[in-house]
Amino acid sequence: MPHKELKDSDIPNIDVYMDQLISFFEEYLDSYRRDPKEKVLTKTMVNNYVKNGVMEKPTKRKYNKNQLKSLFIIYHLKQVLSLQDIKSFFELSDSIYRKDDLFQNFLDAQNKASQDMDTLLKNTENGDPRAITEMILHLAVEAFARKRLAEKLIDDMNNQKQTEN
Repeated sequence: MPHKELKDSDIPNIDVYMDQLISFFEEYLDSYRRDPKEKVLTKTMVNNYVKNGVMEKPTKRKYNKNQLKSLFIIYHLKQVLSLQDIKSFFELSDSIYRKDDLFQNFLDAQNKASQDMDTLLKNTENGDPRAITEMILHLAVEAFARKRLAEKLIDDMNNQKQTEN
């Protein structure tokens, strides 16, 4: 399951229209589809992120490089977190990180996760059904625990922010 590695330099330096944005994401996120018919990103999704304040509104119907970076992060986070949690995460991270630094942290985390996944996949190459079943169970339980931890950390940061205000 190799994924096309994304680098900061791959993101266009020019503003793009919605159709260009969708095409760009379809290319880079193609390997993440479970079903070839699945859409990785739609106009409705992007409009919903803007409407809910998860990302900035386009300027004259064009999206800039920072908005594309945000969309890559949103795409990955939405697999685990609610839109409200993602919005909170961005609000909290805006006071800590520059957009470029946050995106680089995202890329580093994504690359490490891909390397870890490759290592785990190699452990199943012998096709042992018992080992594969155990790995599926372990991965699902670990994913749930990490999701809950991420939610707790967001809640804790929100509570700390409210206490300071």
